[in-house]
Amino acid sequence: ARLSFSTPGYWTPEFKGKTNAEANYLAWSDSLGWNSFVPWTEVKHPDFPNQKVEVGGIKPFVMVNPPFEKVGEIAKQHTDFILKLAAMQPKLE
Repeated sequence: ARLSFSTPGYWTPEFKGKTNAEANYLAWSDSLGWNSFVPWTEVKHPDFPNQKVEVGGIKPFVMVNPPFEKVGEIAKQHTDFILKLAAMQPKLE
């Protein structure tokens, strides 16, 4: 038998009881001082003449990609997991 193990690469921890993923992420990132949100701004869009169009919201990919300063810490956690898992393998004597 062959086993397969995996861990998620990056996730947002549960923060202050927020049940909505986006609200949870924004509360957490705000607590860390990260600028993850672009204010909604009205724009004129050629595909929607005479209609109200707004752009803004959570920046693309920030909920699924860690900021660069977190990469070292995350890599260490994953390396520790793999080393601990490898240590559990049977050994021939």
